Amino acid sequence: MKIHIHSLRYYPSFKPQCRLVADLVSELIKRGNEVTVFTAKNKQSCNSLYGENIIYINNLGFLSENPLLKTIDYISFYMQSTIKSLLCHFRNGGDIDLYLSGPGFVSFIIMVATKIFKFKTIFWILDRYPDVIFRNRILKGQ
Repeated sequence: MKIHIHSLRYYPSFKPQCRLVADLVSELIKRGNEVTVFTAKNKQSCNSLYGENIIYINNLGFLSENPLLKTIDYISFYMQSTIKSLLCHFRNGGDIDLYLSGPGFVSFIIMVATKIFKFKTIFWILDRYPDVIFRNRILKGQ
């Protein structure tokens, strides 16, 4: 299966999302899948870890604490990675796209785009604040 993973951050960054994506890529490749990771180009960009293809996206680089700039950066990255992924789908085929995202509404924008081109998509919203889920009684925890 050809799987495209879209994640703003990836190895060698040590953020939890990067470790999660690297573990996922490793497991998918062990199971015989062809994996392409779309990630933002940064100073620490590296070669493949497990035999995955890595496509670097030149994002705007606004990753600041300013919510508006951060939102623009996320939208820019995910729109660019979706366009590049679509080109890969049309050239080489592709079975599924997996988007890892912090802000949920960004995934909604991508969902609309992928419905237009009719390819399978998984959205994995990474909630950075699980305490909010418990505080609002969405899930009950200890």
